[in-house]
Amino acid sequence: MRGQREPSRERLVLKVEPGEPADEVARRAREIGDTEPVAERRGLMLLHLREPGADPKESWEAAQRALPPAVQVAPVLTDEAGHESLPTGYIEVRFHELLDDRALEAFADEHHLRLRARNRWIAAQAEFEVDDPASCYLPDLLEELEACEEVLRAWPETLARFSRR
Repeated sequence: MRGQREPSRERLVLKVEPGEPADEVARRAREIGDTEPVAERRGLMLLHLREPGADPKESWEAAQRALPPAVQVAPVLTDEAGHESLPTGYIEVRFHELLDDRALEAFADEHHLRLRARNRWIAAQAEFEVDDPASCYLPDLLEELEACEEVLRAWPETLARFSRR
């Protein structure tokens, strides 16, 4: 993953889709950790695991088992300076060249993604979301996408969290 943002094993972001019972998701999440809403984006909450896994993927798997399958779970990403980025559930992909609509849809299908939109300023870039959140560990997906011949770069859309020192 470019930018050297490391996934956390203690802190996860939960994305509750519209129509999902957010209170039920929060109740189930509190069985394995402490939660707090993400004020900057409706439908997101932070989960601080009481008993993190040995590595970030193990923590993600434990959260996936505890939560409804429609809830998207992703690790909080931390850069070298300790700043946190909270994945929002969307993936940005910049291609080496402009793909036509058919090729873009085929790319999305191949990687179990849904096309949300093309970037209005960069024609060779598009935004996607995952078809099946319960089966997708974000760092693995980003690695898979960046290994594709047609992809220049792939990264998660995130919200930055900074603290004053």
